[in-house]
Amino acid sequence: MKYSEAIALYSDSPIDREKLLQVERYLNERNIEVRLTDIGYSLSEVQDMLQREGPTYIMSLRVLREEILPVTNRKDASSLGLLIDTLRNKLIQLSPSESLTIVDGYLFATNIKNQAEYLTLFEQIVSSVIGKIKLVRFVTLPSYNNELYKKTVTLLENMNPHISVEHSKSEYFHDRFWIADDQRGIFVGTSLNGLGNKYALVDNIRDSDTNSIVEELRRLELI
Repeated sequence: MKYSEAIALYSDSPIDREKLLQVERYLNERNIEVRLTDIGYSLSEVQDMLQREGPTYIMSLRVLREEILPVTNRKDASSLGLLIDTLRNKLIQLSPSESLTIVDGYLFATNIKNQAEYLTLFEQIVSSVIGKIKLVRFVTLPSYNNELYKKTVTLLENMNPHISVEHSKSEYFHDRFWIADDQRGIFVGTSLNGLGNKYALVDNIRDSDTNSIVEELRRLELI
């Protein structure tokens, strides 16, 4: 039997949004699931929706697991931070314990000019899980920035001296997938160098589809 525990915190007055995000980041980094809910607002929304749509519509709703990465000014640290938090939290929810596989043709794109900034972005997204795993795999296009790749490997080794890194090249995959332990995955609608430039989607992948992707990676001897 798996032990679980729930703690609910209530406030009679509004809480600053940034403080809530700080609490969420702190707990997520420790693999603690966080759900933030404004009960008063939620009840009001449900009542309005019942009047507009009726109970049949309410019962047909499903949990939305995807999130939008909006267009953002990358020079605005606060706005960019929200995009980073979205990807980091999705990665934390995947909870990799053995391996992380990133299939992204343009992860080490040759047109990335500010490598230091790019590496910082990558570190902020993966830092909460890298210390817990043994292997990181990259699958990119055959044409890639080898200097940036080597710097990324050094970064990962600095975060986890016991980490192993593998790199395969292929033109077979168009979309971008982040896969934990060869079992659970997310679809990421943009490469990191394009984060915030256009609207993109981040969504969970069904386990059956993740298995199909992993099987294809193995068939192609990419992992």
